[in-house]
Amino acid sequence: MADLPEVIGLLHRADWTRLSLSAEVCFESGRAELLIAPGGHYRMEHQAEDGVVQGNDGQRGWTWWPSGRSEPSPAEVGLDDGRPVAVLFCPQDLLDGYVLEILGPVTACGRAAIAVTATPRAGDRHHEHVEAAVDAELGILLRREETFRGQLLAVTELTDVTVNPPAAPDPAGFTAPPRSRFREAPGEPFSRPDGAKANVMDLAMGGLGALSSTRRVSRAATRTPARPRRRCHHPTRTCSPPKTAHRLTTCCTCSTTPANPATCAAPTGAACR
Repeated sequence: MADLPEVIGLLHRADWTRLSLSAEVCFESGRAELLIAPGGHYRMEHQAEDGVVQGNDGQRGWTWWPSGRSEPSPAEVGLDDGRPVAVLFCPQDLLDGYVLEILGPVTACGRAAIAVTATPRAGDRHHEHVEAAVDAELGILLRREETFRGQLLAVTELTDVTVNPPAAPDPAGFTAPPRSRFREAPGEPFSRPDGAKANVMDLAMGGLGALSSTRRVSRAATRTPARPRRRCHHPTRTCSPPKTAHRLTTCCTCSTTPANPATCAAPTGAACR
């Protein structure tokens, strides 16, 4: 039976970008066919009449959906910055904010696994209670069940897992279909098919705000910054002219606001205009 340090090591080393496997993913909202290949390649096809397809070609994450249907929400397709089903393939979140307990060996998807529970640390009320089956070889989760205050929130699991499937080595299987939207890097908004960035502000303002901002920046870049006009207030006395000056000046503290006569500083020797 695996001990806790061994399970922690499995979760820590889990890396989907090195995997080669195919599986069926079962969500609360449906099912999807998943194919993963080394180098950060994956393709997941949601099994529905108007289902979306999402993936990563090794450089960019992308999403495609049939023409005519509304844009899928992140919750619907489980978008995770170009990663496939992060709750299963990126299980490192269980190492932060949870206390792990080993329940024992189990079999999931026909593979050897270790059943664990993850309980929120004392004082943390925002984490859900998690029960999971950790793959004893790969470290990914084969099943994850989340509950909060006794209520079931979500169940996500893999079925029919095949390691090193024949289709994985073909890079063409991960190429984005025409009209796909891309994500250049984690956290960036998806771009439109023509390459322009698509975000809420662009859609709401039609790009007008961005264009106006660009013009203001361009004008500002070509204009020489004006020097503030400084005036001397409350002169203290008349100074001898500096070597480079041709007339007498009044010495005082230069300020952009009226100085207090009671605190007018000593002469600085600089000419104020």
